[in-house]
Amino acid sequence: MTPSRAAVALAALLTLLLAACSSTPGADPTDDGGTRTVATARGEVTVPAAPRRVVVLEPVQLDTTVALDSPPVGAAVLSEGTGVPAYLGDAGARVTVVGTVAEPDLERIAAQRPDLILGTESRHAALYDRLAAIAPTAFMASQADPWQDNVRFVGRVLGREADTDELLTRYRDRCAEVARTHDTAGRTAQMIPPPRRPPDPLRADVVRGRHPGVRRVHHPAPGLGELDLGGPVPRAGPAGPRRRGVPDRDRPGVAVGGAARRRGGARAGLPAAAPGRPVGLDHRGRSARRAEGARRHRADAGPVSPLAGSPNVLFAARVLAVGVPSPGFRRLVLGGPELSRFAPHGRDQRIKLLVPTEVGYPASLASGLPEREWRARLRELPADTRPVPRSYTPVAVRPGRGEVELDVFCHARPGPASAWAAAARPGAAVLLSGPDVRRGNPDHGVQWDPGPATEVLITGDETALPAVRGILAALPPHHRARVLVEVGDPADAVGLAGAHPGVTVEVCRRPGRSLLEAVTDWVGTHGAAAARLGDRFYTWNATESTRVARVRGLLHEAGVAPDRVHAQGYWHDRPRPAAR
Repeated sequence: MTPSRAAVALAALLTLLLAACSSTPGADPTDDGGTRTVATARGEVTVPAAPRRVVVLEPVQLDTTVALDSPPVGAAVLSEGTGVPAYLGDAGARVTVVGTVAEPDLERIAAQRPDLILGTESRHAALYDRLAAIAPTAFMASQADPWQDNVRFVGRVLGREADTDELLTRYRDRCAEVARTHDTAGRTAQMIPPPRRPPDPLRADVVRGRHPGVRRVHHPAPGLGELDLGGPVPRAGPAGPRRRGVPDRDRPGVAVGGAARRRGGARAGLPAAAPGRPVGLDHRGRSARRAEGARRHRADAGPVSPLAGSPNVLFAARVLAVGVPSPGFRRLVLGGPELSRFAPHGRDQRIKLLVPTEVGYPASLASGLPEREWRARLRELPADTRPVPRSYTPVAVRPGRGEVELDVFCHARPGPASAWAAAARPGAAVLLSGPDVRRGNPDHGVQWDPGPATEVLITGDETALPAVRGILAALPPHHRARVLVEVGDPADAVGLAGAHPGVTVEVCRRPGRSLLEAVTDWVGTHGAAAARLGDRFYTWNATESTRVARVRGLLHEAGVAPDRVHAQGYWHDRPRPAAR
């Protein structure tokens, strides 16, 4: 049993033992304003005083936030096939999956509009800058650290230290009660809560804990509450997958050495365990009389994927024309019959360009594949033949002509997409992932979400200009927008405001006045007033990942609520590999 698995298991047990407490209001702060500074694996980090939209990337963080009655809006999970663990119950069912613990999905994280992200330095160090560009990000050192230390870390970052200490105290008291009542010293104890609803299988996971006297803990479902521990429990040998007691559906029990005791009798259809004798189980720990029903239930329900509702599919196209609309950009007109079904959502709609390798596209990436499928196939490809997905906002989508037009900014140090666009010639094959008009969901990929706001601030650099143009084109006439953009050549921003009477634009030219300086000045003059507007103010920001984090910090320090700030890193200023 690895330490990391023990940490996950015991943090999950913490949730189970205290489920009965979660209905009681805790000391959750109600003040939405302000920030705090907390110590993390990355040093001091400023976080919201009372975060409301948290995304977590580790199981122990998910379990702890749920135990604190503050479930996250999004979580990375161990497997997208199984999703959020069932033992977290209704609270877990409302959590959106944002990729796996090993491979968090940055776009899905950003789509949750988090005001705080929790991760782990040992697993997610390479993603820190990009995560911090989405929201304040706090990393614990390692999932292998003592699990109670990691639980305390989560409580500290959330500003819930006292509640976390209370949870841990109750957990230790519960373990001591089990050990004392059932004389478990030197032997194995299993805590077996009931399944939440038939025909869910009893999970067979048995994990090793780190608490004296309770060496193993079984935690398939929530709602353990107050266990009915009456009556002596027969002693037997060490528990294993073939020697587990199965409790009544409505009454949890404790099994020591493989036998379970409970009051109230067995539920109809579920075999009872006689004292000292285990119930017959299949290889996954389920009652053999329930296994077939569980299999039928899963088959009827089908797999659940966080990408199941995505309207995006792969479109095959070719480069029809290449142009230079302004000094820093290459314009690519892509065309093909399939693009007649490409849905034009406008605003800052984000689609994917799959940049091919030198050998082109692998046959496994065929047009028409749904996003869930093409992403899975992409992960299976060797690195040297794997296309690189990059996000862009279309300049124009013309379904009637079967065309999509992209403006690609060519960085001084080109990445894969910049290098490919600079070398692209008419006739080159290209794969796009975007919304199929037949699949609905017209807001998918659109992150501009001002709600009732009529006063908006928009900031960005060249990489954001196509999205800024799309947003301004859709801006209602009665809205007022201040636009701050940083460019190397002012010609790239010509005509940005269009004919909208309420839009004013400041173009900051490098080298010279920077976007950060412009935002700092704006915040100093208008930040407090913007914060007082509440929902009537909204700001959209996109630039390099480390800089956008600073932009977001300036806005938060001015008192602008986190849910009124969209801030996203569009690129990363770091050394790039040589272009292929």
